[in-house]
Amino acid sequence: MAAGLFAAFIPMPMQMLLAAFLAVWLRGNLPIAVGLVWLTNPITMPPIFYCTYQLGAWLMDVAPRSLPDELTWAWITDELSTLWQPFLLGSVITGLVSAAVCFFLTHWLWHLHVAHSWRKRCAQRRQQHEKSQQ
Repeated sequence: MAAGLFAAFIPMPMQMLLAAFLAVWLRGNLPIAVGLVWLTNPITMPPIFYCTYQLGAWLMDVAPRSLPDELTWAWITDELSTLWQPFLLGSVITGLVSAAVCFFLTHWLWHLHVAHSWRKRCAQRRQQHEKSQQ
């Protein structure tokens, strides 16, 4: 899950390949990693990447650029030289933090699930043992 969430925040083409590579390399769950990349889809990508840019600008202590009334390709290419550093920094930081939180949360939830299953199995064995002694 952490690999897919990290890859979702990295602004690059074919994020699913990055997620797949990370999942295989880290011996994670490949389908979940690739599926989580779709957190940033064409609908959610603009607000998410705007927030990552704002975070990067804040971390770099630079004034964030405001969006024009009409977002055009010419504006993007003109402003890319000043936007890419805070945008990339914010994306990497957001990806790392969300991946770490996801990793520890998933680990904790899995631990709770295993402990619950273990207690349930022990209770069933006790009941079966008590029935066999009667």
